[in-house]
Amino acid sequence: MVSEREQQIADVLAGLFYEEMAVEPGMRRAASREELHRLLFGMIANRMTRYEDALALPKALCERAGATDILDCLLQHNEHEIAELIAVPRALHRYPARIAKSLCASARQLRDSWNSELSTMWRDDPLGSELVNRLMTLHGVGPKIGNLMVRCLMLGYSNVSCWDGIATLDISPDRHALRVFRRLGLIRDERDVDGLLAASRRIRPYASVECDGAWSLALTHCRAGTARCRNGEGVGPCPLLHLCPSAK
Repeated sequence: MVSEREQQIADVLAGLFYEEMAVEPGMRRAASREELHRLLFGMIANRMTRYEDALALPKALCERAGATDILDCLLQHNEHEIAELIAVPRALHRYPARIAKSLCASARQLRDSWNSELSTMWRDDPLGSELVNRLMTLHGVGPKIGNLMVRCLMLGYSNVSCWDGIATLDISPDRHALRVFRRLGLIRDERDVDGLLAASRRIRPYASVECDGAWSLALTHCRAGTARCRNGEGVGPCPLLHLCPSAK
């Protein structure tokens, strides 16, 4: 049973989710093959670095290699060569060798299992959760990146579709979302990924991914260390100020 307070929390998080993380349906356009692949490999690089830097990595890598196609670039170089390109100052990632291994391995998997076309994964109009599972067969893609990737595809482009839309997608188990849920009292520990998933499914049972609005809230108000409950990053008070037991 969801309490009135929890329902209000879910509504605020869903509002932030659609405002900050989704392109309005009428504004969505068809993504090109290259855009889809750069998004994928940018997501795979989204570990131990800023999100924006990770998404910029495929374009920068192509420029350094003199390539225009990120998949061809990764397939035509071995992981040591890719690591060297990543490491050239200014380095594109803190861990060039580790990221190069994932990028090159996933590129080979995309070639061998999906005919070098990411869009092959959803041509049979699968469930959103099944598309996440398919992405998770790629090296370097776990539940966090898989759910985040499908959400960005579904709510960003017009030529990506799943049978059930976003209904079976989960919140991305990100450290920022975990922090917000812990401070709201919805989970007890910021490492409790299972608790995060269970809580988001309970308060938003028909589309728990909408609770990803917590990620946006974490960046503006619910910062690590000292929260900015009454004066957020460039905005006013936290919209959950009156519902949060940790608010100051």
